[in-house]
Order: sequence, then C-alpha cells, then structure tokens
Amino acid sequence: MLWTSTVAAGMIFFSVGVAFTVLTIYLPWVPLATSTGLTMWGVCLLFTECMRQRDRMPVTGRVVLVTGCDTGLGHEMAKCLDSLGVIVFAGCLDSAGKGAETLRTTCSSNLHVVQLDVTNDEQIDEVFCMIKNNCKELWGVVNNAGIGCWGAVEIVSMEWIQRTMDINTYGVVRVCKKFLPLIRISRGRIVNISSVRGLSSRALNSGYCMSKFALETLSDSLRREMKRFGVHVSVVEPANFSLATEGGAPEKLDIPLRADWDTITGELKSVYPREEYVEQYLANSIKNKEMCGAKKDTTPINEAVLDGLFSRQPCCRYLIGGTDKIMDIGKVYVFLNWFLPCRTMDRILEGDSPHRVISKK
Repeated sequence: MLWTSTVAAGMIFFSVGVAFTVLTIYLPWVPLATSTGLTMWGVCLLFTECMRQRDRMPVTGRVVLVTGCDTGLGHEMAKCLDSLGVIVFAGCLDSAGKGAETLRTTCSSNLHVVQLDVTNDEQIDEVFCMIKNNCKELWGVVNNAGIGCWGAVEIVSMEWIQRTMDINTYGVVRVCKKFLPLIRISRGRIVNISSVRGLSSRALNSGYCMSKFALETLSDSLRREMKRFGVHVSVVEPANFSLATEGGAPEKLDIPLRADWDTITGELKSVYPREEYVEQYLANSIKNKEMCGAKKDTTPINEAVLDGLFSRQPCCRYLIGGTDKIMDIGKVYVFLNWFLPCRTMDRILEGDSPHRVISKK
C-alpha cells in the first residue's frame, strides 16, 4: 500500500487503540470503549485508503508529458508509464543524449522522446504544438525536471541559485501556463515532483530548499485555482533518493563547490576553510548516504505519480520515504518540523551530517 497521510493516521489510531486495550488489562479504569473506538477508527481509515488506492481509472491510451527524463526519477517514470500502455512524451534536456537513446531503444512506440528544456520557451511551444496536433487530448503533466544547489549563502554563486530557481520553480510555471489549456479541456492532472526539502530546510542547501518551498506553495495555489475546472494538482515529496537521482552525488558536487570556493574573498576563505567547507562536506555526503540508507529503487515514487495521475480520488500530497529502514529520517524531520519550536529543530539539525562542516569560531 502506498504510504499516505491517511495510512499514517490509520496506523497511529490503530496502534494507540491496541495500546489502550492492553492497558485495560492492568488499569481497569481505562475505558474499553475508548480503546475499541480508536482501534476501529484506525482500521476504517486503513480500509478506506486501501479502497481509494485500488479505485483507478483506465490508463491505456492516455497522454502524459513528463519533463526531465534524461536520467534519474523522470527516466524511470517514463519507462513505468510506457509499460502500462500510456502514451508518453518524455521531455529530455538532450534528446540526442544517452538517456534519451536508452528510452528509444527500450520502450515501446508509445513513448516519444522530445527535446525539452523547461527554461526555453521556444522548445516548450514546439512540444505543445506537437501534442496538440497529434493527440486527441493531454491527460497529465508530470513536472519532474530539476537540479540541486548546495553551499553556504555567503559562498554559493548567484548564477547557481538563479538557475536552480529557473528550472525547479519557474520551469514548472512555464510548463503549466502553456499546457493548462489542454489539461482543462481533458479535466486532467498535474503532478509536481517536489522534495522533503520543500517542507523542512537544511543548512548549506538554501538554494534548493527555497526552490522546492516555492514549488509547494505554487502547487497549493494552482490546485485551488483549478478545482472548479475539474483539474487536480498533486505534489510528490521524495526523501533521500540520491542514489537514484545522483543529483547529490559527491562527484556531482565536487566541481561546483570548489569553483564557488575559489571565487570568494580571502576573508571568507578564512571563515570557510577549504578542508572544512569542501573536503569535509564531500566526505560527510558519502557518510550520510551510508547512514541514512539512500534508496535507489524509484518504485514508491512511480506509484505515487500513478496515483496522482489516475486515481479517481488523488491525494494532494505524497510524502515518500527514501530508505528501506523502519524509520526514514527525512520524513521524521518533516513531522518534527510541524510540531517543534524553531530553536529545537535548529539544535536537532545542527548535528545532521553532511551539514556539520563548519567549525565554531
């Protein structure tokens, strides 16, 4: 079963009800009716959610556009949708690249690789015309294209921050503005791929976090605007899938981190020594993946996207854990962030590697 907020609530009520039932054995004053009621309410929530997830509309022949399909999550989403009979327009930053060629050779004729840079209005227009002229309708858009941005605010370049916002946030706006007329006609779906970092921010990750926080609020506003047209907007919030995306891989961070550090002033270099800011950060990134058990299998994300696209009652949000361990630290931080004071969260996150890289002066 796909883990949703309803499943979480059902598990909580069921667990508390069972615990109260056990307590009635030792503490007779605990009302049995309360424990029974909590347990049954939990069971009802779980049963209702199970039925909701099973109630999906036919998918064969529906047209879906997915952005960012060169590698990672988008690449796997495109293959998953194609395997179910969906007509997929897989937007690739490099339609002649290795990832695009893999899609062409491994997928069916229902998958169409298209050149799509979400920062390029001309390419977006071309894909729009292609879909409008060749398909009866467009059912869904999955806004997946995105990049990472790491570094202290004082050091990370404005160019990197601006490009992150341009792809992760403004790119979604561009695609939605262009394709919403087709989605409104089909009363279809939009699924935006966000992140747990759009719910709980971290140090040395401000550029990426702010782009995903903005995407969360954009999705909420758009969902409320589109409701009267019968269009639903969902957000998928993956945790640590860095092994699948490779966006936070040390080899990907090495060059930009060093390049940004080389451009700062001597005063900042004394505040952020290379061996702590760059070398230790990269070392802790590797250690963090091992400790948190970063997930490579993207099946949970694909299931969430499928639910958002084809469920008759899709969820507004899908918080997806990125580890096979019992407790996913990314999801835990999100829940704690909702309830704990800021100062308490600051202390908790202060010791979270790989962000514990700048020593106290």
